[in-house]
Amino acid sequence: MTTFMKIKYFTLALVFAGSITACTNDTKKDSEETVVETIEEVVEEDDLETKKVKSPREVASGQIDGVTVSVDYGSPSVKGREIWGDLVPFDNVWRAGANETTKLTLDAPLSINGQVVAAGSYGLLVLPKENEDWTVIINEAWDYDTHGVWGSNGYDENRDVLQVKVTPTFSGDMQESLKYTITENGILFQWDQASFEIPVVK
Repeated sequence: MTTFMKIKYFTLALVFAGSITACTNDTKKDSEETVVETIEEVVEEDDLETKKVKSPREVASGQIDGVTVSVDYGSPSVKGREIWGDLVPFDNVWRAGANETTKLTLDAPLSINGQVVAAGSYGLLVLPKENEDWTVIINEAWDYDTHGVWGSNGYDENRDVLQVKVTPTFSGDMQESLKYTITENGILFQWDQASFEIPVVK
């Protein structure tokens, strides 16, 4: 083999080795970028979990004439904020709590405002109005995996089971954290200075 051919083969070998190194470095770079993105996603998820803790999930449960009624909801706090007409806008369907859709569960049929609602779980939403009655909405969709709803996102009026007009009362008493209570007459909602009761009778 001539000296020229040896030099040529040696040069090709260097080029090939350089290509392998470059590919390896690119792969390593891509891998590092993927790890960084994954870490960023985890941080975002952790932030989301932290936000959820600020509005902890609560369950109000009780019996009305032997029927168990429960409300599963996220409970946000006022924290000095303007709630009605600001944090919760008027004329928009609201999840009636925080995070996931508020869920109403009945273990037997009940008459709500004169209409019988079958046993089962439902989404509970509210349409607040300024200086008018509010509308409580009972909707057959309440779960993201099953129904494709999250909070009031994905709300479909065609899936409403019942709409009830309620008159909110505003008082000087402050309820810092949103609270539902099952009374012998219905479901009591309290948050900020607003309260109303959804009439429930067997």
